[in-house]
Amino acid sequence: MNERIRELEDQCWVKVPCDFDMNAGGLSTIRTVFDRKKFAELLIRECIDKCEFVGNMATITNTGEMARKTKATADSCATMIKEHFGVK
Repeated sequence: MNERIRELEDQCWVKVPCDFDMNAGGLSTIRTVFDRKKFAELLIRECIDKCEFVGNMATITNTGEMARKTKATADSCATMIKEHFGVK
């Protein structure tokens, strides 16, 4: 697993209240859980961002038809990922 995935994973630990914990004297406690939905959303957003980055770089590093085609391909990639996962 690469470092970026670990960084995204670190962002997905959230604190949630527990209803009742006998070990804490019957008081409500807080526990930390991994939010899989948030992790998936961050991963998907990261992929979309990479496609959009390639599209933007295409217009900087290329000219004319090559720039247009590369940008269109990158934009299509981002759009397909968004549609596939229902991202707006």
